[in-house]
Amino acid sequence: RPSLLLRLKPTNLEEAWDAFVASDYSVAPRFTYAFPEEEVEKLFQENSQVCFEFLPDAERILRKMQEGHGSGKAFIEKYFGDEKSPAEDLRDLVAAYVKEHGVEDKVDIRIVGSVLSAANVTKNPGAEKYVVNIASGMVATSQMQAICDHEVGTHLLRMMNDECQVWHGKRDRYRLQNPWTTEEGFATLNTYRSLPCKLMYPQALRYYAVCHGAKVGFVELFRELRHHLDDAKRCWQMCCRIKRGMVDTSQPGAFYMDQAYFKGAVEILRHIEEVDFGRLYGGQLALQDLDKVHFLLRKDCVRLPCFLNSADKLQAYLAHCRRLIRENEIQASTERVCKQVFVRTCGDFFRPKARELRAPSAAIALGGRCGGDEGGAA
Repeated sequence: RPSLLLRLKPTNLEEAWDAFVASDYSVAPRFTYAFPEEEVEKLFQENSQVCFEFLPDAERILRKMQEGHGSGKAFIEKYFGDEKSPAEDLRDLVAAYVKEHGVEDKVDIRIVGSVLSAANVTKNPGAEKYVVNIASGMVATSQMQAICDHEVGTHLLRMMNDECQVWHGKRDRYRLQNPWTTEEGFATLNTYRSLPCKLMYPQALRYYAVCHGAKVGFVELFRELRHHLDDAKRCWQMCCRIKRGMVDTSQPGAFYMDQAYFKGAVEILRHIEEVDFGRLYGGQLALQDLDKVHFLLRKDCVRLPCFLNSADKLQAYLAHCRRLIRENEIQASTERVCKQVFVRTCGDFFRPKARELRAPSAAIALGGRCGGDEGGAA
């Protein structure tokens, strides 16, 4: 994922924004890239297959928000407030978060400009450390914990766990699917863990926007999204995320990634009774591959987030997921993604290890040997 997003990141975002404003939002930008246009175009084509399956769900959530709040601005102000914090505060919170998880020596934290999200996690090929990039400027104070749970508590931990698994760097050999829909969907569920409102309005809007962007050019998409976003700069950023990978953005087409947040979250919630969340943290895995790696996955090296590292916390997390299901009116799937025999082992990660049994000293004195000497964790 970092390699893909790096190659599809426009290099002229600031200049393009200034020109777009000067045109009164009427001339679609032309993006430039740090990589050859042929390579960028090929990657865009490979990642522009748009899903329309969950469009009715997204539109239902957009209507629910409008009926209850009137506008996206009113919704955001009610549930998230307008208090802002500097990027340095988010950096400090991320630093404390990685330290709490014991990985501070494996992570660099940087404040950077010209990014399309509040934060992201990357690791360059051959690098020893992961990098948490934080966007310069102000960030919503009420969302800082959610950003940590999303970027560090999901992406970073799954990336680190993946590196110790047998399939790392050999995904094709094990026929593993593209994990990014599950990746961003799982991160979305974790995002809402600390948020007061469980309506997945922002994710539904992104899903809807990708569907619309697949059919129209940049300017038409911008005008449509202005019905949902009062702030022109936020609307611009969403359009840029959807049209990244294109040079001439006046053409129809959309980068699929922004659908992954809503689609992935809905897929997990529809199968909530089947999902083994411990194994889902075992690496960068698609929901559909959990059965495939059941006997391959190394449990001993899996790092779990502090909000999901015990049986009690698992129950609290499941309760959180069920609140999301009720608020967003998600219907359970009639088809299974995990075999029942594997569903029965879903709690393995959260069971306390069996205590080691040792032979009584009397038996040792008599020269006897007790099978308990070999005992250990199951």
